Amino acid sequence: MKKLKKIIIKSHRILGSILSLVFLVWFISGFVMIYSGFPKPDKEKAFVAQESLSKYADKIKSLSIDSIAPQNATLAVLHQKPVYLHRYKAIDATTLSPVSSFKTEALDNLIKKNYKANIKKKKIINDYDSWIPWARYSNYFPIHKYYLDDKEKTVVYLSEKTGTVVQETTEKKRWLARFGAIPHWLYFKDLRVNQGLWSQVVIWLSGIGSIMCLLGLVVGIYQSRKWRKAKKKGLFGISPYKKKWFRWHHIVGMTFGVFVFTFVFSGMMSMMSVPQWVISQKKEINFRKMWYEPANTIEQFTLPLADLLTNKEFQDIKTIQFRKFNNTPYYLFQKKYKKPIWIDASNTDAKQKEFSEGEILDLAKKKFKEHKFSHEIINETDGYYNTSEKIIKLKFNDTDKSWFYIPVENPINTRLYDKNRRLGRWLYKGLHTFNFPAFEGIEWLRKTMLIILSVFGTIVSLTGVVLGYRYFRRKAKKLRN
Repeated sequence: MKKLKKIIIKSHRILGSILSLVFLVWFISGFVMIYSGFPKPDKEKAFVAQESLSKYADKIKSLSIDSIAPQNATLAVLHQKPVYLHRYKAIDATTLSPVSSFKTEALDNLIKKNYKANIKKKKIINDYDSWIPWARYSNYFPIHKYYLDDKEKTVVYLSEKTGTVVQETTEKKRWLARFGAIPHWLYFKDLRVNQGLWSQVVIWLSGIGSIMCLLGLVVGIYQSRKWRKAKKKGLFGISPYKKKWFRWHHIVGMTFGVFVFTFVFSGMMSMMSVPQWVISQKKEINFRKMWYEPANTIEQFTLPLADLLTNKEFQDIKTIQFRKFNNTPYYLFQKKYKKPIWIDASNTDAKQKEFSEGEILDLAKKKFKEHKFSHEIINETDGYYNTSEKIIKLKFNDTDKSWFYIPVENPINTRLYDKNRRLGRWLYKGLHTFNFPAFEGIEWLRKTMLIILSVFGTIVSLTGVVLGYRYFRRKAKKLRN
């Protein structure tokens, strides 16, 4: 037993000496992360700046049989040209020819129009940098990087291949990310580009860190009990340590060590699923696939787009998507960001479609007739689907206890949670950011609790850094001697 205690104490000391600095960086950067994450393009701003399609109505051609499947494309105006945007490429909607690249002049004009600022400097890049550190950006190269002459010192990344903004940063966001998201998520370019290596580094660091925290709690409890049994008095009767750094590490670690553990453990859970030995995940039935109806052919969309776009009612349409639902093809027109208008594309009446609860439930009974489920109507978040719109929640009696969320206004924007994913949601967002329904609408309280607990987590880490430094200094001195 004595040998085991020594092993636990030694293991905690060595791991703590190595990882305390990492923990300190995580906690300090976490303060910044509460208010600002990694920079990303403002999609709503880009949507508002888009030109409406009506001006080009007579020039737009329907997708042909040989071109891409309709549901994979979005029709929009880009650089004064209607295009079908498809993942990492664009197709000219007037000729149906692929757009290999957009001219420099067109890209420059978009910057001047949308950002109302002069171009201070520009360069063309074909490799990643600190603000585009993901491997997927390889599909967008070459990228034109614009430095704007505005107060915010904005830098915009425009893909020559797609003609779209792929990144946008300001000086303030860049500095906040340098002290927040980059050290917190280990978003160092050379590491982050390698997705597999990056995820393994995060998992192993946080996994070993979690073990170190548990060992620390065991050591702390053992030392306190040993001290109290000896009927000696320490600070509050719980710490035997006389040296201040040891004493404060012990006391704060004992009081807030559980939070430090849950913080690090939940960080690990952001990178992985709940292990099968904890909650098995059979995935025998794909309810989303059963619900989804792909619009693979354009022939079903018989209502001419030109007739719709010249209609006064649809003058301000900025994007059009193609979807199929309940055996009916639909155009999804968007005037407002993420607020689609459903138009029945199977006839010439141009009817707007509004779905009802009864209609969606009838369809659910038809599609899932071989699977028993109960349902409820929710109008606010239940911890899994954050919304203020009306949602139909189906609870299936399958092995995985699946919950299927269907928005009434936009019934293709579904979400599926099984018991494994539900637990994973709480182990990550719940423990890491206090994202609990109890804090809904009282954001200030959630952030205040995060800040207070993170302060004590920082103290635990800082004392660990000092003790670790002294530990390695002693070892180095012994080696020299």
